[in-house]
Amino acid sequence: MQDTIAELVEKQRIIEVGLRYASAVDTRDVERFLTCFTPDAHWYSDVHDARGHDQIAEALRRTIALLDATQHVATNFEVTLDGDRAHMRSCYIATHVRAPLEPFVLAGAYDDVLVKTADGWRIRERRLTIQWTRGDPAVMTGITR
Repeated sequence: MQDTIAELVEKQRIIEVGLRYASAVDTRDVERFLTCFTPDAHWYSDVHDARGHDQIAEALRRTIALLDATQHVATNFEVTLDGDRAHMRSCYIATHVRAPLEPFVLAGAYDDVLVKTADGWRIRERRLTIQWTRGDPAVMTGITR
């Protein structure tokens, strides 16, 4: 079945949320980052679990405070629409830098549940799956060897 023009527009708007997420992290813009999420969102992985804007903002602030720079590349977006709900799966490669340590790279997938709000599409649930890493994980912990 072919998507209609309206469905393609909605899918693009959803993908833009994923791209805004990556850009907001890399520019350290916590307020912009929060525009990706509903106020009651759940953002979690094997290494963090945050619910709601306050916890999500705090988790991001703690992480970026450790780092000199990050670069998140998001790709392979697959979006399934279901009325005012959607599922998006995408892949990422995220490089985390803190001198003098070797950069730490994580790669994997985001699995998202999004809802359409008065302000546009927002992530209600984002599960981050780490599929592989490379480099020095001490970059992310603040503990050096």
